[in-house]
Amino acid sequence: MTVAWKESYRIGQSAVDQQHQELFQSLQRFEELSSAQELETMFAFLLHYLERHFADEERFMGDIDFYEFEAHRERHFEFQLRLQRLSEGAVSEENWQEVALQLQREVTTWLIEHILEWDLRIGEYYRELHSNDRTFDLPQQATLLLCDSDRSSRRRVRQVLLPYQYRIDEAIDLGHAFRSASEIRYDVIFLHCPLSQVGAQGAARGMAHFSDFRRRLRQLRPTEGETPLIFLSSEEGVVGCEQALKLGADDCLVKPLAGLEVKSCLQRWLR
Repeated sequence: MTVAWKESYRIGQSAVDQQHQELFQSLQRFEELSSAQELETMFAFLLHYLERHFADEERFMGDIDFYEFEAHRERHFEFQLRLQRLSEGAVSEENWQEVALQLQREVTTWLIEHILEWDLRIGEYYRELHSNDRTFDLPQQATLLLCDSDRSSRRRVRQVLLPYQYRIDEAIDLGHAFRSASEIRYDVIFLHCPLSQVGAQGAARGMAHFSDFRRRLRQLRPTEGETPLIFLSSEEGVVGCEQALKLGADDCLVKPLAGLEVKSCLQRWLR
């Protein structure tokens, strides 16, 4: 089960990319193992190297104020714990090859999935911070309302729009959002309505609450133009976008939020 480093895994931070490459190179050593003692040495190397790599990667995320820092660090801890438990299992001359194959599969699968699902988002965010993106013609002033119980999503939108110095008010539920909208005329409202409740009835209730929010918002200022309502759907809830659009949402973004998609969406709706 030999895999190789690909340039598409690069996040753009030289030290982290170098360590990722070295981890891929270390996977080749599994083919050279010939005893239980060598496997134990491999365990020790991986535990030590990953501890250093995770510390460096987390320091980098902290330096750039990465919006998913806590969740990302939790993934690191979970894998370290899994690897530690695997290393504490009994290894003998009779079973070392089976254990080595399991370890190789664990590390290879986790490394690729983690880079593709988590680390590349660090790279995207890092590039956004260092780019002078003139692709989007956004107004100099705007007042936005961001309703989402997920703190990392709220933080993500704020960081994407930081260069524009917009006023961004936050709400953690629909009631709070409506009270804010009653007092302030927002240019755009981002709204996440949880659909992950157990069963179809829970999801139906979530959409009913969203529909009611849209209706009350229209009644609030019937003589003014409607405030664009952008629905934020969870990663597993793409169907939620279709439902939200039918119930009156003007647009939809799927989490985890990509910076370019947020800016593109605002360009469509900010006048």
